[in-house]
Amino acid sequence: MKADYFRLNRISANNICLILIILIPPALVTGPFIPDFFLSVASIIFLYICFRDNRFYYFNNIFFKLFSIFWLYLVLNSLFSENILHSLKISIFYFRFGIFCILVNYLISTKKKFIDLFFYTLVATMIFVSFDAYIQYFFGRNLLGMSPLEFPRISGLFGDELILGSYLSRLIPLSIGIFFLKKIDIKLILIFLVFIEVLIVITGERTAIGLIGLSTIFFILLLDGFKILRIISICLVFIISTLIFSQFSETKQRVIDHTFMELGTSSNKQVQINFEGVKPIYKNYFLFSPKHQSLIITSYNMYKDKKLLGHGPRSFKYKCNDPKYQLNRWSCASHPHNIVSQILAEIGLVGIIFYLMIIIYLMLFFYNHIFSKAFKKVDFNNYQICLIVSLILTIWPFIPSGNIFSNWLSIIFYLPIGFYLNSINDYSNESNNRK
Repeated sequence: MKADYFRLNRISANNICLILIILIPPALVTGPFIPDFFLSVASIIFLYICFRDNRFYYFNNIFFKLFSIFWLYLVLNSLFSENILHSLKISIFYFRFGIFCILVNYLISTKKKFIDLFFYTLVATMIFVSFDAYIQYFFGRNLLGMSPLEFPRISGLFGDELILGSYLSRLIPLSIGIFFLKKIDIKLILIFLVFIEVLIVITGERTAIGLIGLSTIFFILLLDGFKILRIISICLVFIISTLIFSQFSETKQRVIDHTFMELGTSSNKQVQINFEGVKPIYKNYFLFSPKHQSLIITSYNMYKDKKLLGHGPRSFKYKCNDPKYQLNRWSCASHPHNIVSQILAEIGLVGIIFYLMIIIYLMLFFYNHIFSKAFKKVDFNNYQICLIVSLILTIWPFIPSGNIFSNWLSIIFYLPIGFYLNSINDYSNESNNRK
């Protein structure tokens, strides 16, 4: 009787973790609180499982060791911050993301249906969110009766948050990776990509469009048996988007005309007049836009004041209004919208070392893959490459980025790491005992 109780207890704990994790993709649509709550509860239960069943060998890998060092640095860095309590609140609980990665790895290893359930939830959520947004774009209201905040930009189920394109573009590589893992018909991948990516274009989120372009380049260069399909899908996206632009001039103005104007490639001098005090970096060209350049300059001014340690995690919004850092009235925001600038301003040169370690690992990954392909010996499969591309989209320095310490973006960043850890580690004994 007692043995049956403990067996039931073990199954229940594992299943709760499984349910909470597969619900994260739809929970992300609601904002940061619910998915972070699911992640935190699942991580606590997982720690209980590890103590109960002695599963701490899952933590014995280079990723978690380096992550723990990074976490300790964040905590120590917060102690030197001017806003200690705020920074500590961020850094102390940041540890949950490392546990989250190990938990995903554990679920893949021990739960046979985890990947299937996660995949169906992820793809169904992306399709439903996109379908709802198409309705909002063409009919003025989505399925819940919500109108766009500022047409032609649409947000669909995200409401006041204009992050629909970011959500979809960042999750595309992970979803495509699992498509490959499950060996799903490549024609379905084509339909899925075109359906999602046309929507991303008409959301008007230029960063999301840039992320599509970035992932496309890596897909074409690195994936096997996918190059022609990816080129076809991009051509279809371009054709359909062009047709939409011809019917909705506001979307074209937002995505194309306004982008060229802010970059400084347009003959329209309005930008230079409106953003007086921001000098172009070359001729009439700005870094992303005058607003983005103002934020980057402000973060650089913060970095120069505390080069080694920075001002503390998520300190930018508290320091950017300081006259000795501020460039103009566009210099302040919750974060500088550039990952390198935020790292330098908030956690300094020591923090940038961890960032460079990730960059070096990715460079070695690509070198090994390309070199092995040249000798017709493929070390990494399409599934693993898609997971790596998922990580690149968050840390890429040449596209405006989100807040690296935000719960929402951190969940999206760390999610594919768990899948990747499982793909490179051997848990054959666990696999034989899957339930």
